Amino acid sequence: MRGSSDCVHCGGTVAPDGHCWDCGKAQPAFRARVEIASGGAAAVSDRGLRRGVNADAVALTTAVAWTVGVVCDGVSMSPRPERVAQVAAEVGAASTAARLRAGVLPETALTAAAARAAHAVAALAGSVHDAPACTYVAGIAGPDGVWACWVGDSRAYWLPDTGPGMALTEDDSGAHGALAAWLGADAGGHDNVSALLIRVRALGPS
Repeated sequence: MRGSSDCVHCGGTVAPDGHCWDCGKAQPAFRARVEIASGGAAAVSDRGLRRGVNADAVALTTAVAWTVGVVCDGVSMSPRPERVAQVAAEVGAASTAARLRAGVLPETALTAAAARAAHAVAALAGSVHDAPACTYVAGIAGPDGVWACWVGDSRAYWLPDTGPGMALTEDDSGAHGALAAWLGADAGGHDNVSALLIRVRALGPS
């Protein structure tokens, strides 16, 4: 009889990251649904019906009066997209919060944290031909306003208590809607993080 820690593909042993030690395949149930909360914020990530694994990741934290949220979407064509998305989200959120606690300006904290996440993602690659990749969007909200930072086509929206909402991000997409920017060792210039296309948008206090 197969135990709860056995691989659904080969019956081998499942590692803590949700992959089989023996065949290396991801387990469909690993992080199939994630629900987290921090302060007054909450997040839900679900595998959905089309994918075998949940390649999205979200991280939430607070820093002084700020609430920080990061969402990453693993690029499905890359190796272990669910792992790289989780690393990028956790590194980005922790780095943003640390900078805000140190008194760094919100826009500076966001861009520096995105660059830190990019370094973490690039470090997971065996080579540029075996490079995990993900998109990245981060938002911080506090008494002074709302800021969003992004790389790729994951989106952030502002939904006020009254009136219409608005998009805070613009998709980084090229011809035929193809992804034009992402975090990963195979993204042009990501070995030099200063070349990253990191954009920030601010919305003042309401």
